[in-house]
Amino acid sequence: MIKSDNNQYSLKVTFSDNGIERVKYADDAKYWSEMVGRHGHLSNLAIEPLELTAVQQGRLDNLPSGVQSASLYVEYGTDEPDSPHYDATAYQRAQEASVRPAIEYQRKLQESKGVTINGVRYSGDASNRQALSEALQAADAMGITHFDSWLDSDKNTHNNLPVADVYAALLAIGRRRSALIAIESQHVAATANGDAAAVDWSLADEGIYTELAEQGSGIVESGSGSGVIEFENGSGVIGN
Repeated sequence: MIKSDNNQYSLKVTFSDNGIERVKYADDAKYWSEMVGRHGHLSNLAIEPLELTAVQQGRLDNLPSGVQSASLYVEYGTDEPDSPHYDATAYQRAQEASVRPAIEYQRKLQESKGVTINGVRYSGDASNRQALSEALQAADAMGITHFDSWLDSDKNTHNNLPVADVYAALLAIGRRRSALIAIESQHVAATANGDAAAVDWSLADEGIYTELAEQGSGIVESGSGSGVIEFENGSGVIGN
């Protein structure tokens, strides 16, 4: 964000690196355009003018003498731990921001696994959540209880699929996603503190299974009456 001479970069460069979002600050747009173009693992390049917030601009305009990292200070309001301008809370926020993209990517991979209801898998990624929501809105508008034909997330076609199954899928995906986000948040904080450990994403499935089981068969009301929810890792099954 801030150069070694304490002047602001002019551009904010965002791109994906094997699915992980990276943010760089620069003055040379051509360099980054060529860089992303040369490497297949880089994609989704976005280059925009760098605009500081009012608070960040105020920090830059009143940069204290002796600051070790002007960029860190301007962006987050802290300097390195051995500096008199160190703020523990702000520094933690900066550390979390640096580790979050990789962990967020892992969480999104877990989201995409989705859930399986009555033998039909429903991906939990953003585009499929939107598709499920739109399908349910259409079913409600048309007053139908079954979809004549349904293409699942594994590209299998199912005839006469109950609308209730799709509703159950969206509900389970939403709850699973909330649990995954909570795990992500805990892992980000731990990693930022240097306590990185293998994250157990399966805890999200266990939490949802418990919650759905407590609410009983009303969660799923399928045309077959089986009311079965299976999670991708096989951790939970609910049956009437």
